[in-house]
Amino acid sequence: MKTRGGAYGKAAHHLLFDAGRGAIQRIHSLGIPFGKIDKLFITHLHSDHTAGLADVFLTSWLHGRRTPFHVWGPRGTQTLMQHTLSAYADDMHSRIDQNDGAKASVAEIREGLVYERDGLVVTAFDVDHVDNEFRVERKRQLRVAPDASVNAPAEFSECPACR
Repeated sequence: MKTRGGAYGKAAHHLLFDAGRGAIQRIHSLGIPFGKIDKLFITHLHSDHTAGLADVFLTSWLHGRRTPFHVWGPRGTQTLMQHTLSAYADDMHSRIDQNDGAKASVAEIREGLVYERDGLVVTAFDVDHVDNEFRVERKRQLRVAPDASVNAPAEFSECPACR
């Protein structure tokens, strides 16, 4: 499943591609439990792709995420996440339920393999408009996660190269 902002989720894998304004509302409309969102892939650091970052991070933690929030993105993503954590530090420290869900790990990435687990592979590649786009492969299926400003087909399709 995918939203315009780029949420993919099946079973143990819930991947979010970009977190623009309203990302958490789109996640809710798909019926994905907020606490399951723990992986965010950012294509580039324009506000229309990142303005919902704090909302996704905090809401997923407050709704049960007990593992660190993992973020992959271009150069500058670490600074963005550090400032987000700093901006909400007082709010986060006032919460009774302090756990690893209040933490984040960030990987600033370039082209190449970004994530691989249980047959799911995410690869970053350069494009003209932005720092990265992502290719998502699951077993014999392929899906390119588009720039969130572009509407694209929502489902995985059979990978022609895998036949």
